[in-house]
Amino acid sequence: MTRIAMKWIDFNDEDTAVVVGNTYPGDMVIDGGIFVKEAFNGTTPIIDMGFVADNQGGAADPNALMSAATPTVGKIAMDELAATTNKPCTVADQVTCTFSVASGTPSAGGGWAWFEVLNANPLNDES
Repeated sequence: MTRIAMKWIDFNDEDTAVVVGNTYPGDMVIDGGIFVKEAFNGTTPIIDMGFVADNQGGAADPNALMSAATPTVGKIAMDELAATTNKPCTVADQVTCTFSVASGTPSAGGGWAWFEVLNANPLNDES
């Protein structure tokens, strides 16, 4: 069984790690990204997605799933799904999405950050 979580983020969330949703032991992030409805502005805008506590109980890893993606209109896929930073979850955690700019104050931009997980632990099956 898969599960999808999503959360709206916009330019007002600049430099804030917005919690998109929770993960549980056995979860594997298999898809996700952000669907940008309105392009983000500012000097060199980027989007990062990652884990509050690296999904295995260690230090935060805010760009484990998406690193410095340019938030233009449309679907922007997670670019780190095949990286070593995307490991099966061994502890409960949270996936975050952070919008930031190199300088200046953004005044536009917004979209739905989302992720999909597959849980390999039958004890966590919520069906």
